[in-house]
Amino acid sequence: MANILVIDDTVANLKLMTATLTDVGFEVRPLLDPQKAVEAALLDKPNLVLLDIAMPHIDGYMVCRSFKSHPACAIFPSF
Repeated sequence: MANILVIDDTVANLKLMTATLTDVGFEVRPLLDPQKAVEAALLDKPNLVLLDIAMPHIDGYMVCRSFKSHPACAIFPSF
């Protein structure tokens, strides 16, 4: 089953998405700290990333730019 990295700064959102996706058989890795997104993706390549766009310190667009600018993420064609 797919490995999904869920990044959101709201605990309630993470719990809801994790429970919903886990209930239908997905492996979910919830992440509260968007600044650790690249590190988490490199540890275990996700099949899908669900990313909150509106976060206070680093928004989802900045996270996407981090993926695209990190040399090791070149192995992830979808990033």
